[in-house]
Amino acid sequence: MAGSTSGVATVTPAAKARARPTRRPTHRAVLAAALVAAALAAVPVLATAFDLQGHRGTRGHEPENTLSAFRRALEIGVDTLEMDAAITADGVVVISHDPQLPAAITRDAQGHWLPGPGPLIHDITFAKLQT
Repeated sequence: MAGSTSGVATVTPAAKARARPTRRPTHRAVLAAALVAAALAAVPVLATAFDLQGHRGTRGHEPENTLSAFRRALEIGVDTLEMDAAITADGVVVISHDPQLPAAITRDAQGHWLPGPGPLIHDITFAKLQT
């Protein structure tokens, strides 16, 4: 065995050089390395970008999905206002988290809480929604 000492086989540097042919990097390898380098260079910039979102306005500060909640969110420095929307039967876009009127937060025209889940928003007109 080449370079053997105490019965342990070792490989000389010359033998290693003969065993592996020298290859030049392919264009794909160079392109991949460039893309990885560019991505790594962008990490500090991306890591410092932070988007502060106001979930349904300022959840916990004002009633959700109201103009006062969105105004308060902007006052405290929120970058993005998150909200859900629905479309009424007559095509009016309204802000609503649920596809139907939730009984827990909805009153009828007489001021009574809904006894159960309300109608789907897309099944009623905007005028009916306001009553």
